[in-house]
Amino acid sequence: MPVIECLNLPLMQSATSPGATPQLFGSQQDWMAAHGPGVIAEVGFDPASFGVAPIPVTGATSAGTSLAPLAPDQSLTQPRQVLALIDTGASTSCIDERLAQSLNLPLVNVVHVGGAGGAHQLNVYLCRLMIPQLNFARVGGFIGAKLLDGGQVHQALIGRDFLAQMILIYDGIKGRSTLAV
Repeated sequence: MPVIECLNLPLMQSATSPGATPQLFGSQQDWMAAHGPGVIAEVGFDPASFGVAPIPVTGATSAGTSLAPLAPDQSLTQPRQVLALIDTGASTSCIDERLAQSLNLPLVNVVHVGGAGGAHQLNVYLCRLMIPQLNFARVGGFIGAKLLDGGQVHQALIGRDFLAQMILIYDGIKGRSTLAV
């Protein structure tokens, strides 16, 4: 069973306002309390992962927008490595909206979601989200959440859809967490 220790990196607090200098945290416990456990994840899209070119959802959505068809050369040979938050409060895993756009991920749907910040309409992108250290991946639709725009340091959330197949040990006293498949 592959086991990894989740990251508490960097031991640096995000700047509280634009232009402010980030401050060092005093301990791993402080980082875990402020940001939660994280892992390095890979986000990308490769049509070969599907065996055939995927067929995106097209036509009108509930919001009345039309989704663009998948371009024949729309692929990513080098997935982007990002910091992902292990988020037991998230029912589904998400990726950052700006990350999805910068990777030119195929837009496949628009959904309405609700959370602590209220109801929002968000894009769904087709991609592969992988935790390379565990050799564990999920391919499918991921909501493009406004993580960076909301002040998060993470560009992906590993939700309960991923965690349902894993063991997570969270040790707040030591400021450590472990993830196993």
